[in-house]
Amino acid sequence: VDRSLNRVFVFPQSWGSHYSDNYLWYNAIQNPGGASPNPLRRYLNFIGAGASVMFVPNNLIQYPAFFDLLNIKYAVGNLSFPEDLSKYDASSQRIIRSLKNRFRLISPNSGTNVYQNDSVLPRAYIVADYRIAGENEILDILKSPGFDPRAEIVLEDDPGLPHAPAKLPMTEARITD
Repeated sequence: VDRSLNRVFVFPQSWGSHYSDNYLWYNAIQNPGGASPNPLRRYLNFIGAGASVMFVPNNLIQYPAFFDLLNIKYAVGNLSFPEDLSKYDASSQRIIRSLKNRFRLISPNSGTNVYQNDSVLPRAYIVADYRIAGENEILDILKSPGFDPRAEIVLEDDPGLPHAPAKLPMTEARITD
């Protein structure tokens, strides 16, 4: 049993009984959808929902590194990743490969598989460097293949702190309250 603080994602194809009946919430399992009647606009943009107030995780599927940023350690779904990708377009092949590389099947089941994200980021952590960007640029930076959330954060306002003189490793923060 994993008692670490992390989130669980239910793949969209699985949004049947367990997702809609608050199964995760009832069992105190945190998920990236949250339970907010008034979700933050920036969060909706980050997950790819746009103006929808529903949990539409388009960016999580398109940019699997977002799973890491949201501390999603497990993904649950009634799907398996195809071995033969030849019938998929190039973009879908990239996404499937990235998901396959990111998630490891740890509990196969005839109805629901459980996958573990081995590259998940801790719920809270400290990085040594930052980058300044405008509100409209931040999401593009997070989507870019060169962005490494383990090395830097993106801020809108300059904190007036010097940049790290050298690359320093990410440090996990301890949540006390």
